[in-house]
Amino acid sequence: MDLIFLDFIAEDVVDALTAAGANYTEADVSYYLPETFTTNSYLPVYAKQAPDWQRDVPNCPVGAAV
Repeated sequence: MDLIFLDFIAEDVVDALTAAGANYTEADVSYYLPETFTTNSYLPVYAKQAPDWQRDVPNCPVGAAV
């Protein structure tokens, strides 16, 4: 079974799994997607395809720049 999480919480995830009785270390953690795939990669694309995404945030400067 795979567990997907953000890399900056890897230590906390491993600690939680260890506390639950699992035998994992941070050496067992690897990237699910390419390390270069970030929110800067997909959020602008999403914003362009979903015009209502900022409906409740009309003054969002990020949306205006997309």
